[in-house]
Amino acid sequence: MRNFDFLEEEKLKGTHDIRIFKKLLKYVKKPYLKIIFIVFILLIFTTIFDLTLPYLTKTAIDEYIVPPYVVLNFKENFDLEKKFLKEFKGEKIKLEEGKYIIKKRDLSSYELKFYEKKGVLEKGVYIKTEEGNFIRYEDIKNLPPLKILKIREKDINGIKRIAIIYLLILFLLGIFTYLHMVLLEYTGQKIAVDIRMDLFSHILRLPVSFFDKNPTGRLTTRVTNDVSTLNEFFTSVLIYFFKDAILIIGISIIILKMNFQIGISILLLTPFIAIATEIFRKKVRDAYREVRRKLATLNAYTSETLSAINVIQIYNQEENSFKKFKNINEGLFKANMRQLFVFAIFRPIIDFIRAFAIAILIFFGGWGIIRGSFTLGSLAAFLYYLEMLFRPIIDLSEKYNILQSALAGAERISLILEEKEEDKGKKEILERKGEIVFEDVWLKYDEGDWVLKGVSFKVSPYEKVAIVGPTGAGKTTLISAILKFYPIQKGKIIVDGLDIREWNTYKLRKRIALVLQDVFIFSGNFIENITLREEKPSFEKVKESARRVYLDEFIKRRKNNYFEEIIERGKNLSQGERQLLSFARAIYFEPEILILDEPTSSVDSYTENLIQKGIKELLKNSTSLIIAHRLSTIKDCDKIIVLHKGKIVEMGKHEELLERKGLYSKLWELQVKEKELIFG
Repeated sequence: MRNFDFLEEEKLKGTHDIRIFKKLLKYVKKPYLKIIFIVFILLIFTTIFDLTLPYLTKTAIDEYIVPPYVVLNFKENFDLEKKFLKEFKGEKIKLEEGKYIIKKRDLSSYELKFYEKKGVLEKGVYIKTEEGNFIRYEDIKNLPPLKILKIREKDINGIKRIAIIYLLILFLLGIFTYLHMVLLEYTGQKIAVDIRMDLFSHILRLPVSFFDKNPTGRLTTRVTNDVSTLNEFFTSVLIYFFKDAILIIGISIIILKMNFQIGISILLLTPFIAIATEIFRKKVRDAYREVRRKLATLNAYTSETLSAINVIQIYNQEENSFKKFKNINEGLFKANMRQLFVFAIFRPIIDFIRAFAIAILIFFGGWGIIRGSFTLGSLAAFLYYLEMLFRPIIDLSEKYNILQSALAGAERISLILEEKEEDKGKKEILERKGEIVFEDVWLKYDEGDWVLKGVSFKVSPYEKVAIVGPTGAGKTTLISAILKFYPIQKGKIIVDGLDIREWNTYKLRKRIALVLQDVFIFSGNFIENITLREEKPSFEKVKESARRVYLDEFIKRRKNNYFEEIIERGKNLSQGERQLLSFARAIYFEPEILILDEPTSSVDSYTENLIQKGIKELLKNSTSLIIAHRLSTIKDCDKIIVLHKGKIVEMGKHEELLERKGLYSKLWELQVKEKELIFG
């Protein structure tokens, strides 16, 4: 069983690096840079708004909800009173001799402790009445409700103002978040479109040898899933990484400024978070790769088994296939459980560190509130900021998965984009003759044995030449060499007087039509299949092409004629109809060189007769090369080339070759005897 995805995972193991993305930075073009800049500005504003909301909560609690005033009673401590009057810069109101009322927030934590230690700080807090007097907070409950509302009117108005500001910020936060998400997703999708277009365009220009080594499923995944993963990384991880960084820095500064002792106690937990994250990163990377390898194995085996279900059922291999699937499936289950175990360890560790940070905050913050060195609003804001601080860390597991997929996808895309495109060539001969000359041509695939060995022959314009030989003789390779599917290592192939190495590949192939035994049919109608989805096809030319090969006889039987929908790979067409369609396709493009690969090997006698009639008319205006296994179909060719083990062993007309009693004569006798055995 071939397991390409598994091999690919092995190849990429240990190569993931952020430098891979540098190769893809060229897709972040100038128009996108402007949008990304706007997104960054919006992200900065949303981050500022996020940081502002907890501080507004603190302000509402400390300034308006909780009474803000305390009393300093110096009694007869004149030196301390003198020092206070000289150094205190905040608002102070003298109640009586040696007794002052001040706003608690105007004192630092150190000053509060100092005055408390000196016995100057009176217990209790005060509220300012509308008359300008002060009343103890404990006594306010004894007043009439209307009086209480009157006393706290300024506090209520202050809370209203903060609530309005809070709602306004939430509104702006919603709009800015919407804008940056739309712009970010738009940019990500546009970049993904550009990468996908370049990738697909590059794949179309790769040599056929590349597709021999890379299965279609993998290439499809590169163009679809891997590009989508890059887009997800860009829109969900990369940009938000910068926001998270700004958020963490901003929170750290704010909590240190609010209370350095508590802030530094919480931030001292950072090394433990970093260690846990680094261990998690290494463990989850290995677990993630193992899951992907096992999943690739499962997908490959499932696809292979379902494709060969008829063979499995014929030979009663259902039970063996199920047992193998069960083993692979259990391997995937174990890999998933190992990955789950890593996540199950990391998340509780981070939750424990967060809970420990909250415990530190409650202990020191609560103690500070009791002593008067910390405020209730600061405690509420700290809790809010702690939640914001740990949110990106908790999301790390999900983002790391996206990062791993994006790195793997970027690596694979980069590998394809680095593949060398086939040689395009630059020249073109305007005169259309259809002459083909092989001069001592040698060709081999990669490091294998020579497939063509010193092949030399000439095909004159409008000549009809057949190429025959046993399986593995090199017939298909010879045709592939003319089409520049594979480069020749020695010798020359000259088409219309120009070496194919110098020919512009597009112009050369435009002069050649290839009709294969296994015809590929696209989803669509007859017109789209004959014209190969040409943008502005000529309907009259389509009908003429179909008429000349008698395909129109079959099309007219269809309900929608030329607009009849054809199922993928032509499943609703017979083998004969598919062959005729390929002939109509060749005629439509008016080639000067026609290459036929056993065009009548898989059709009934009636259809074969129709095809033979179409071929005779087609060959009047084209040079033709016919690869044939049934020698009876090429008796009338102008020349027959006999290949054996990559060499030309015979060349001549049908009668001449029979007289020589060589390989061709033996092949002919074998087919005659085979026919006699079948028909008697």
